[in-house]
Amino acid sequence: MTIQQARQRGEQLAGERLDEQTFEEVLAYTTRKSRMTGHQDDYIPLLLVDEIKDHIYRNRINNSNRKLIQLRKEVSEQCATSASTRLACTDALMRKFPFMGYADIAEMVSRLAADMSISEETACARIAQAI
Repeated sequence: MTIQQARQRGEQLAGERLDEQTFEEVLAYTTRKSRMTGHQDDYIPLLLVDEIKDHIYRNRINNSNRKLIQLRKEVSEQCATSASTRLACTDALMRKFPFMGYADIAEMVSRLAADMSISEETACARIAQAI
């Protein structure tokens, strides 16, 4: 098997093509690995198929992890904004109606949101601005 055949096979099995620079990096890594383990150069194409697949799979996993981290960050920021809005709303209502408890306020906000057909976060934001 030649290097090019090994490349085609690895890319075919992984379902993705490598650009030339990335392929050269994977080939250099494969060559070093083969020589460090005491194999002859005829082993490089056999190992290259697996190294190409491994590289592509690792890349996919890393990209998925990056996207997941970004999504978690965005959700966390949204939750923090929502929590601070909800807290401001609750504090404003507690000052306005000191006889009401947290449960009463939460129920009132929930009802208002349902009556207005808006989310509770939007209702909290409107209440906090109005008071």
